[in-house]
Amino acid sequence: MKKLDIKKLDIIKDKHFNYCYEEIKAYYPELDSDVCYKLCCEIPFDFNNNNPEKEEYKYIDKEFYKFIDNPIQFNLIYKDFRTPPKNSKEEWNGIELIKAIKVNVCPYCGINYFSCVSKNEEDKEISDATLDHYLPQTKYKSFAMNLYNLIPSCKNCNETFKRNEIHIFNPYFHSLEDSLTFYLNKEDIFDLILNDFDKDIEINLKYDNNNELLKRHLKILLIKNRYNYFQDIIKSLIIKKQSYPENYINELKKLNIGITKTSIEDCLIKQDLLNDNEPFLKFKKDIWRQLKSIDDKNK
Repeated sequence: MKKLDIKKLDIIKDKHFNYCYEEIKAYYPELDSDVCYKLCCEIPFDFNNNNPEKEEYKYIDKEFYKFIDNPIQFNLIYKDFRTPPKNSKEEWNGIELIKAIKVNVCPYCGINYFSCVSKNEEDKEISDATLDHYLPQTKYKSFAMNLYNLIPSCKNCNETFKRNEIHIFNPYFHSLEDSLTFYLNKEDIFDLILNDFDKDIEINLKYDNNNELLKRHLKILLIKNRYNYFQDIIKSLIIKKQSYPENYINELKKLNIGITKTSIEDCLIKQDLLNDNEPFLKFKKDIWRQLKSIDDKNK
């Protein structure tokens, strides 16, 4: 759900290009290095290009049109890049890419953690994250190794919901967390405050209904449906809000010189106090703000 730091790709471009060029030459020895760099390390998207002459050109930079049906098949080297053979001596691969981007929560949904771990000291690292091809490699083979087309994502988003769908938010260019707000119906909140915790509540989304790319993202990845499955997170937040009312938080602030009211609330909302890479964080912060707003109005 958080926007990926696109600047991190600049740091790894040379390493990525060297890998791609050396690997693809086995299939296309005549491939020009400038063309290889363009296809693997330059931005192929133009999100203002939303009404092209062909549907497959939608949101693609016009300079890349000629490569859509190009015979260069970078997908031929993707498999070993994503899951290197045991005897591989390559230092660059899909797991190193995921680590270099430094993301550990799925940017498509904000629900699931990632990890990159070794089974033992001799083994190469493995990851439970996937690399989604924003433009599916089955159709856009020339872009199968493009850095901006490889999105670290959870298996649910990649393999269950998105699959070969296209034209959703690309986390290198769009911030889902800045484009929507989670909220509850006030009636549900009051019922829960009265401790009717067996009641099923409805978690709603507020967003720009004119943003077609955003609407498609929410629909294809079933964002509302998936978040509504996690009712207990919201019920837990409401219990915390009741247990730590405003006056109590103010008293805690007085007892701890230097700690801010926001820091105390963060401790209540978040599990990870060191950074914002935590599943459901946007979800929890939005509902917490709504609960605070109701408190303020009732004073």
